[in-house]
Amino acid sequence: MCRGHTWLYRGADNVESADDLPPDLRPEEQTDSDLDVENDLPTLKSIVGEEGIRKLKPKEKKRQEVLNELVHTERAHVRNLKILDKLFFRPMAAETSTSDLAKQLLPNIHSMIRLHSSFNNSLKSVRKENPVIGEVGNIFLKRFDGEEGETFKNNCATFCRGQSFALDALKKQQRKEQRLSQFLNDAESNPLCRRLQLKDLVPTQFQRLTKYPLLIENLLKYTQTNTDEYRKLTLAHQKTKEILAEVNQSVKEFENHQRLKILQKKMEKKIPQDSQEIKRKQVHEDMKNLDLPQHKLVYEGELTWRLRPNRLIDMHVILLEDILVLLQKQDEKLILKCQSLNVHNQSDLTQTGRTDAGKGYTHSPILKLQNLLSRNVATDKKAFFVINTSEAGPQIYELIANNQTSRKTWHNHINSWAEVCKSKKSQKPAASSTPVKSHAGVTTPQPEEITEIRSKITR
Repeated sequence: MCRGHTWLYRGADNVESADDLPPDLRPEEQTDSDLDVENDLPTLKSIVGEEGIRKLKPKEKKRQEVLNELVHTERAHVRNLKILDKLFFRPMAAETSTSDLAKQLLPNIHSMIRLHSSFNNSLKSVRKENPVIGEVGNIFLKRFDGEEGETFKNNCATFCRGQSFALDALKKQQRKEQRLSQFLNDAESNPLCRRLQLKDLVPTQFQRLTKYPLLIENLLKYTQTNTDEYRKLTLAHQKTKEILAEVNQSVKEFENHQRLKILQKKMEKKIPQDSQEIKRKQVHEDMKNLDLPQHKLVYEGELTWRLRPNRLIDMHVILLEDILVLLQKQDEKLILKCQSLNVHNQSDLTQTGRTDAGKGYTHSPILKLQNLLSRNVATDKKAFFVINTSEAGPQIYELIANNQTSRKTWHNHINSWAEVCKSKKSQKPAASSTPVKSHAGVTTPQPEEITEIRSKITR
């Protein structure tokens, strides 16, 4: 245990069994050679000797230097993982107050140690056979390809995806609990940490994933082409890039899911009581049942909704994989509510495809992407229209971004994801290839029609 703190590793039931750990990490073990690895990269001369260096051709020497870096940095990474377990995870997981936090920070730390220790041992074995390392393609493929590669990828995703939120939770709990703060100070002052804090050590797994493609790419430069080794390294290079991309995507999806949970808590629904009409009843049901974490976040940001020339509303807009959600900003809350426009006469109603004289022209805050298209406003470089072509009748939403770049981003996102949704809909057996029409027979408005319709519904 690290010196100074009062927490003890008690082998609690909610901690992985010590028997599941690699032998050199079991509590009875007093020494671990991987914990002694130096920070500085050893020179190739110190590994193969002066005579060995003289025998190496320039290209092979470069190759051995890359392999030397690979072997050393992998061993250093195993050291970091073992430090995370030994000094942080085990004592925190054994304490009731920090057990859940430990699992958030390092959810499968022992699995990661096993996976990297196996890779590390393979590299050390090949170097033990001969300081001048020969072929390593099979070692790479065993770790990154096939079933074992899939296992490695899935474990990396589990380990990395919740780290940013876990570190935020650690900060908050550390501010509240002096005992936790003291424990971290004591653990981080251990010489094994080498002046690194827990927040510096936790991200090292993802950083390691970014290193593999670069190392293998450098190795390929000094490996003879048209050889079996070159082909194996090329495949391994591709697999490491795929693993990195998928783990990165997993991190992004997790963070987006957590963000939707936060937005859901901030959201307040104001659902009108009048739901006699079928179309309004559907809008009310959509509002009532909206659960943001059940969707996938694509994009979000601040926009201004121009309902009429003299009525602007600050909005927080959320683009999900199948719907666009418009939330009105009100202090710290985000209000989900319909917005109404006053329609003055029957001529206006006919022009807009509406038949509900005497009632407000209500705009739903939830729009299905399969019914949407976005068009820029010619007279305002920061504004754009979102045109809803649902069966309830066409509606136009005029939204204003903070700048032209933001407008372009929103415009592109909405149109591209709308196309995805329309494509999925068209692939269904019952889908029709004809344009979407309203009950009044109104087709998707063309650019020249937008201004005319807008003038009728926003004046």
